[in-house]
Amino acid sequence: MAAAYGLPYVFALFLNSDLDVMTKAMQDYHSRFPADVLVQKRAMLALPVVVAETDDEAAGLAANIKVIRISLESGRTLTTATKEAAQNFGKQSGEKFEINVYDAPVIHGAPELALQRLVDVQELHNVDEIMVVTAVNDFSKRLRSYELLSEIATESNITGITQGR
Repeated sequence: MAAAYGLPYVFALFLNSDLDVMTKAMQDYHSRFPADVLVQKRAMLALPVVVAETDDEAAGLAANIKVIRISLESGRTLTTATKEAAQNFGKQSGEKFEINVYDAPVIHGAPELALQRLVDVQELHNVDEIMVVTAVNDFSKRLRSYELLSEIATESNITGITQGR
């Protein structure tokens, strides 16, 4: 819809957690954006990212981030933060439901590797900006993740990556 109206578009992978859906959404946006619109196309991604001092530490932190998805009999799906929230939603829906827990598709690594992975995603999907969300519960590790990414992006003179949460 954003492309049809010549609007900017952001896909939030940290909410949807489906890489295939993200790829399709970005392809659709780029292919459907009208060439005769006066405004410039602006595609963005909001991605889950964990940066740590080492690749192993980042992998360990990323492994703790899960996607909890409830699927209702009607075909509707919802991603929740906890199994309890999914259970409550399922009961309130009045439908039969199934809850599945998956590893979240988190970009992770030591600073250089994480930055390279972000640049690769940026180029692959032809996006102008990537917003980074680090869903690590330990505040000091979350803060350190943002610091490390900021430092390496500044050193590498990379623009188009913003950080939040």
